[in-house]
Amino acid sequence: MEELYDENNRREADMGDLVNEVYNISAEEIRDIIKVLPKKKACSEDNISAELLQCMGEEEIETIARLINMIYRSGYIQEDFRKSIFVPIPKINKAQDCSDFRTIALIYHASKFLLHLIKRRITPVIERQIADSQMGFRKGKGTRDAIYQLRMISERSIQVGKKVYMCFVDYQKAFDRVNHDKLLEVMESWPAMVRNTINYKSILASDGKSKME
Repeated sequence: MEELYDENNRREADMGDLVNEVYNISAEEIRDIIKVLPKKKACSEDNISAELLQCMGEEEIETIARLINMIYRSGYIQEDFRKSIFVPIPKINKAQDCSDFRTIALIYHASKFLLHLIKRRITPVIERQIADSQMGFRKGKGTRDAIYQLRMISERSIQVGKKVYMCFVDYQKAFDRVNHDKLLEVMESWPAMVRNTINYKSILASDGKSKME
């Protein structure tokens, strides 16, 4: 039991095969990502749709693979990949306040190759750190699973005459309130994961370009 919960042993095990693996993005990975790009989505300033990218031949796919490998290893993202166009969409009629709008960001579809690759590499590591009790924002789980568990607990408690205490917490704009300095600190505590996943410091330090439309 002591060995199971030893911090050093647990962290090394959680890293899985990522610790000693050296990544090289292949053309095959790019093909897989092209297949899952959502269709009928708005384009950014380049007017290149996901459907057009899905028509690329082998030479174009090899070129994209070389480009993504350069970004992946250096941590530098070219300016057009860092450009976003924010489009406010009203949530109610006669919207006036900022809170009355939701915002979508249009980015180059080609830049999504890199985003998908980062997600594929970081997701297995993150999943090993998250408790089974977290249902939201996880593949294969959802709010309905938490509701089902709560119902089972409540029904069983009623049967045996026990009280059930529940606490509901709603974090306003939780995603926007993430402390990025603390996030970097956490990532630095996993050096093997960070080194083998992405040159995150260089990418986060890159100046993004954005505008409203």
